[in-house]
Amino acid sequence: MKNLVLFFLLITGGLDLYSQNVSDSIEIRISYGVQFRQHGKTLSPREMLAIMKVDNTAYSEMLIAKSKHDLSLLFGIPGGFLIGWPIGTMVAGGVPNWRLAAAGVALTIISIKCTLSYTRHARIAAGYFNEGLRLEEGAKTSVNFGLCDYGLGLTVRF
Repeated sequence: MKNLVLFFLLITGGLDLYSQNVSDSIEIRISYGVQFRQHGKTLSPREMLAIMKVDNTAYSEMLIAKSKHDLSLLFGIPGGFLIGWPIGTMVAGGVPNWRLAAAGVALTIISIKCTLSYTRHARIAAGYFNEGLRLEEGAKTSVNFGLCDYGLGLTVRF
């Protein structure tokens, strides 16, 4: 019996152990605005919407966020153009039309409000999505013994 235990300890002592922790959760980073990342990749609103199809609550919240993001672009791009045109005219030596710049400022303010609303709704959607993942993870546990990438091994997933 001692020989069997000693043999088992010698074999298991020489094995390499590998572990991985792949999380499907969406992390929120704040740098020059808000970034949503999953597996190290920055997600666009369209990608987040596609990922969240599995969770109805998160998906409906992300639909609202995506519409706010689209509105932000719809108002922000022309607003920036209307601000930049009179400034460019002034720099070139012409007479700027400041009414265009005022309209651009108004559109930019609307765009900023839409962006803030997008951020709020997208954060809520990411929270719902991540919470749903935590609830699912508790139910999944599997133990497999067999061939792995590095030979014969025991795989425990939870």
